[in-house]
Amino acid sequence: MQRQHSFFSRVSTCTLLMVVWLCAIFPATSVAQTAASAEQQLQLRLDNFLLDTLDDKLELRFGVSISDLEALKQILRDGAVVNLTSSASLSPKSTIIPRGALVEIEGLSSLQMDPLTREFILSEPDRDIPNRNKSLKQLLDSTWLNMSLPLCNLSKLSHDSEYVVDLAIKLEHADVPPWLTKTLFFWSWDVTPPINYSMTFTF
Repeated sequence: MQRQHSFFSRVSTCTLLMVVWLCAIFPATSVAQTAASAEQQLQLRLDNFLLDTLDDKLELRFGVSISDLEALKQILRDGAVVNLTSSASLSPKSTIIPRGALVEIEGLSSLQMDPLTREFILSEPDRDIPNRNKSLKQLLDSTWLNMSLPLCNLSKLSHDSEYVVDLAIKLEHADVPPWLTKTLFFWSWDVTPPINYSMTFTF
């Protein structure tokens, strides 16, 4: 009888440990599923896409918006840091053999939330002081809606020649989000699906 009692004690202990383990896993999984659901609602939108000249230089101007600001707010409030990367290239148009790009350039901005001040913060590598605002909409309207990338000096272009400008934009997690540190399933770095646009012009 003593052996049987010992056996059932071990079974009860194992059951208790399993319950504790499941209680630790499922809340984290629930949070991750909520965050993943918020991300599934997000889409990037290109609001404008045009070429401009400034001081004898060709410049690409464009604006990026988010389909669901509330979903993005939730992701940032949960502690995530996201990076918006914009990659542009300028190439001569060719119908036979593709030519190499004249210019390839990339822009980067990081977005996060300060849990103490409740401000949203947008940082860029070439800016010493980040942009801060408690209104995410106002912050993004003044930054992501008015973006530009310098392409090249006009002297590099040939008159009456066709060129192609390609723009690729992606929004990704800068690091593993806090809600995934205790979960055990596959996860993508993408916050939204990437978007790609092209423009052909004659100089």
